[in-house]
Amino acid sequence: MKNDYSHIGSYKFSTPDGHVETFVLERNSNGDLRLKNEFGNITIETDLMSGYEFFKKIYQDIETECDLELLASLDSEEESDDKKTVFTNPFSVIP
Repeated sequence: MKNDYSHIGSYKFSTPDGHVETFVLERNSNGDLRLKNEFGNITIETDLMSGYEFFKKIYQDIETECDLELLASLDSEEESDDKKTVFTNPFSVIP
């Protein structure tokens, strides 16, 4: 098979160690997709529909992880608020 891939888009993201890496998405004349990193040492090749399902599932999993992280953060913040000292108005009437 000849290399007839055309560029669709480039995507940058931060790695856990703070570096930025670029991935390139390409499509060939058969409709197949290829995602590769800028160094060429990571390549994923798939047909269009399998690629769609693959990335859709990844998106859903990442979205779930983000939601869990947000909920954990809110729970932690709520616990922190519960431990704060509450100051009341010394001039309020206590029944």
